[in-house]
Amino acid sequence: MRLVGWIGFAIAIIFLCLVWAKNGEIKDRHIGMAVIVTIIAVPHIHYPRSGRCYLFPVFCVIRVALDKKLLKISDAVLIPLIASLLLFVSYLLIPVLKYYVPYLLEILFAGCVMVP
Repeated sequence: MRLVGWIGFAIAIIFLCLVWAKNGEIKDRHIGMAVIVTIIAVPHIHYPRSGRCYLFPVFCVIRVALDKKLLKISDAVLIPLIASLLLFVSYLLIPVLKYYVPYLLEILFAGCVMVP
């Protein structure tokens, strides 16, 4: 099982290298995607229990959304609060969701960051 984790991590690194090489320059959205892919693929992290893992991807989502004028500043500042509330509710109030919500947030953040 350990070998599978390291193979997945190597595939994630190759994926990130290909994405960065294809684009020529590294922007906020690429760094956000790198953090999200690393959180998902790194073999020695088990479950991101705190919101610290999501700070940089949330920041990148906000920057991308503001640059593309998808959100107003007054709405964008609510993204970290909403993410924190979702993690809180899933971890303490509805424990059956505590393993699903963080990964759903990561997928949502990845989708937001990689929108062209």
